[in-house]
Formats: sequence, C-alpha cells, structure tokens
Amino acid sequence: MTYNFKKKAPRKDTIEHTVYHPDGDEIGTFTIKYHLQSDPRWTKRLLDMKKLLKPADVRRLENPKTEEDILFTRQQSMNAFIDHVIVDSKLLGEGEEVIPHSAEMLKEYFADPENFWVFSEIDQTSAEVANFRIEQAEDAKND
Repeated sequence: MTYNFKKKAPRKDTIEHTVYHPDGDEIGTFTIKYHLQSDPRWTKRLLDMKKLLKPADVRRLENPKTEEDILFTRQQSMNAFIDHVIVDSKLLGEGEEVIPHSAEMLKEYFADPENFWVFSEIDQTSAEVANFRIEQAEDAKND
C-alpha cells in the first residue's frame, strides 16, 4: 500500500453548514469547527482576547450596565467565534455573486442586527454537532 503524504487529510473537526433564509433562498455556506461554550480552550481564547482590550472595555465586558455594553460584549464574543470557529465561508451577494471568506467581512456582516440570526444558527449548529460527537465517543467507549 502506498500513501500520498503531500495530499491534505480532510479535517475531522469541521462541518459544512448551509444557511437558508426563511423564504428558501440560500444565504451562504460556512465551514465551522465543532465548538462548545464550556470547552476550556474557548474560555482561554476569550481570556486572551480580553488581554488585547483597554481596561475600560474589559470592565464593560465583565459588568455590562447599558444596552451598548451588552452589544459590545456580544460583538466581542462573535469576533472570537469568527476568528477561531469559522474556518471558511461563501456568502451569496446580490445576483448570485459569491463573496469570499474574510474574517473582517464576516464581523461586519454579523454586526448588522438583521443578520444576527445567521450567526446564531451557525453557533447553534456548531454546538449541536459537538454534543453529538461527544455522545458518539461515549457510546463507543461503552460498547
């Protein structure tokens, strides 16, 4: 048997997820890593992100008092998710134009309150798949 070591092995920790608008139109396709909010690696990423913020912004994150503070907290969490969980994306623009993956573009796209539901669906899918894989691993141990 011969092996082609130059060929990239498929990622085992990602899934492709296509998001559709409620009217049936495709929004885009996202390649996302399996992700749990309770994963210690995620907590570490959030802590590392905090180190890059100004002390006043860290206080806003830790003790939000206004609606703007809450939106700021949500945006920081979304930014970390985009940087560490979304591996690739293909958004469909006007006239079936494909908008290539860019973390900055996704941050801008998800910052629009009308598009937040797309982010929520991606986040939920990532967590559901991670939970399912944990259950599979536990079932395999018990067999």
